[in-house]
Amino acid sequence: MEAISNGMRRGTIELRHLVRSSKDVSNYLFTVVMFVLIANWRHQQAQLVIAGGIASLSVLTALTSLPQALAGDKTDGTLLRVRGLPSGLLSYVTGKILFITCVALTSSLLLLFLGAGINHSGLPATVTAWLTLIWVLVAGFAATAPLGLLIGAVLPNAREALAMVMFPVYGLLAISGVFFPLSLMPGWLQGVAEAFPLKWMAQGVREALTSGAGSGWQLPALGIFLAWAVLGSLLASWLLQRTTRRESGSTLARRRDLSTGPAK
Repeated sequence: MEAISNGMRRGTIELRHLVRSSKDVSNYLFTVVMFVLIANWRHQQAQLVIAGGIASLSVLTALTSLPQALAGDKTDGTLLRVRGLPSGLLSYVTGKILFITCVALTSSLLLLFLGAGINHSGLPATVTAWLTLIWVLVAGFAATAPLGLLIGAVLPNAREALAMVMFPVYGLLAISGVFFPLSLMPGWLQGVAEAFPLKWMAQGVREALTSGAGSGWQLPALGIFLAWAVLGSLLASWLLQRTTRRESGSTLARRRDLSTGPAK
C-alpha cells in the first residue's frame, strides 16, 4: 500500500509538470485538434471520425506516450534509481499508469465535447450510453497500457521508441474503422482489426454516441480487452522486472551514447 501511495504521488507530480509545460500540453492538444479538423472535413461522417478519434486517443497515448516516457526514464537514470527503492518498480508503474490514464481520458473527453460542439457528433443521450462509453474506454485502455509498458521496456531510448511504434500504430488506426467504415475493408483485414482492442473501442464509442441498441459486440469486446490486459500485464511485469534488475551505471552510459552520440 505504501508503494502504491508513493506511486500516486509520483503520478500527481508528473501531471502538475505536464500542466505547467505549454509544449507538452500543445503536443496532446494537437492530436485532439487533428481529429476535429478531419471530422469537419468529412462532415457527413463526423460522428464516425469523432468516435474513432476518442478511442484512438487512448490507444495513441498508451502506445506512444507511455513507451517514450519509460524509454526516457531509462536514459536519464530514473529506472536505475527505482531499483534501489523498496517496491520501487510497483511505485514507478503506479505513477506512470495514473499519469497516462488521466492524460488519455482527459484527451478523449475533450474530443467528445469539442466534437459535439463543433462537428455536431453528439453526446451519449442516456445513462446507459454514458456507462457504455466509460466501460469501453476504461477497459480498452487497460488492455493497451500494458503493451505500452512492454514496448518501453524493450526499446533503449525515447527516439527509437517513437520511431518503432508510429507506423504500426497508424496502420492499426487505418484498419480499425476510425476514419471510414470497417465494412469497406477486405474480409481478412476486418479479421485482423477484430483481434485488437481499438476496433472494439471505436465500435463501443459509436454505440454510446448513437445510443444504439446494437448487440452481440459486448462479449467479444470484453474477451479481447481481457486477453490483451492479462497477457500484456504478465509480459510487461516480467520484462520490467528483468530490465530493472539489469540496470547499472555502465548500461546507462551505453544507452546515453546511443541516444546522444559518443562524446567527442
